[in-house]
Amino acid sequence: MSRNQNQNQDTYANLTMTGMGYINRPRWVQPDEGDAYLSMSINAWHGKNGKKSTLIETSPRGEQANRVIDELLTAYPELMEGSRESHGLTVTIGFMVGDCEPKSFVSRDKKTTHYIKSRLFLVNWIKVNGQYFYRKNDGKAEAHEEIPAMDAGENHQQPEPPKARPAPVRQPAQPQGGQQGQNRRYPQ
Repeated sequence: MSRNQNQNQDTYANLTMTGMGYINRPRWVQPDEGDAYLSMSINAWHGKNGKKSTLIETSPRGEQANRVIDELLTAYPELMEGSRESHGLTVTIGFMVGDCEPKSFVSRDKKTTHYIKSRLFLVNWIKVNGQYFYRKNDGKAEAHEEIPAMDAGENHQQPEPPKARPAPVRQPAQPQGGQQGQNRRYPQ
């Protein structure tokens, strides 16, 4: 292949990261153009004993990530941004993100915040207040595991929220910008 042929071919490099951290601020974002989409922040742990964190702004992409995050927000609708009832919930996640790109913004108090913009491709596990809500079936199911595998193509039941909570009824989240109406789907 000649050098000119190589230069004319489009290539794409995808920077991916795996990690774990806290889920914060799930919210609907309404861009100036296009459909509303779900976004959330992950404070990913790193460094000695995970004492440092990096902010990741991400959107669920792909069937598995969309399904798991949708089930989490169905079981715990109070997690959506602005809900005061979510203060008692701690949600942690084991994840893989891709299309990572460093970004920054300047806050109202003139502080610069650096973050990584990405897409959430895979959820390995989610814990709510230290209890597993979801675990990706890796073929090594433990005898004490009570949560059913939820991989694509398998019949499964949605994990029940902790016993102290009544099963919530999900109301469609309203996208930012005051738009009313139809249920929104996560971008693919």
